[in-house]
Amino acid sequence: MTAALTGRAVARGPNRPRTLVCTADGVWLWPGTPLTERRGAVLMPIPASQLYQHVATLHGPSVHPAMLARTIARAAACLNQARLQDADDVLAAVPLPPVSFDGAALMQAISKRLGVQVPDVAVAGWPSSSRVDLFE
Repeated sequence: MTAALTGRAVARGPNRPRTLVCTADGVWLWPGTPLTERRGAVLMPIPASQLYQHVATLHGPSVHPAMLARTIARAAACLNQARLQDADDVLAAVPLPPVSFDGAALMQAISKRLGVQVPDVAVAGWPSSSRVDLFE
């Protein structure tokens, strides 16, 4: 199952759809939650507890907080050196768990509300016990 509900995940690789992306302005979690902040002229990760909270909302509680913090810090360091492709490669290689069923439901609700497309990412885990209307 995929978050876009197409029935399959697209091929894996550096160009696969994912929930973590970067621009020259920072690292973002789909659809636009900043995971870095500017301190003067330097990009820094937001506090680790906030990183975990944001990413686990989509990927579930099995996200490894220390690994996530290290990855975002490495990507931010690349962006501080204007190495956008290297930062993107760091994010493409992060071993995040698939999006959870609750995360997929939340992504669908956000997509509907904002009028944005849901990335075609893999969804796995236990079926949700959350009410469907919780995310609407």
